[in-house]
Amino acid sequence: GAGGGGGGADVAVGRVWLDPSARHAIATLHDGLNRYVDTVYFHATHRRARPLTAIRASKLVTAVTAVGWHAGGCTDAAARDVVVGTSDGSLFELVLEERGGGGGG
Repeated sequence: GAGGGGGGADVAVGRVWLDPSARHAIATLHDGLNRYVDTVYFHATHRRARPLTAIRASKLVTAVTAVGWHAGGCTDAAARDVVVGTSDGSLFELVLEERGGGGGG
């Protein structure tokens, strides 16, 4: 990654979607050749990202390309009714919580 150290391949943030409350974010990660690697969730109070397990579990997903936030469903603790679209046409509805799981629903 940026800053060196370790023997892994470089990974960079591809796209970021921030919710209306600015407390929750979803980001895609890409390798050095700009190939999709993973999708992660950030909360404003966390130091590290968490993988979105619902997205990761799907074998069909190629890359997250769109995120729709339900403004009324976003609080400090959770973002509800989050719709995520992928480049292969899949749609996921997620609940993202500050604590606990990495997204599912």
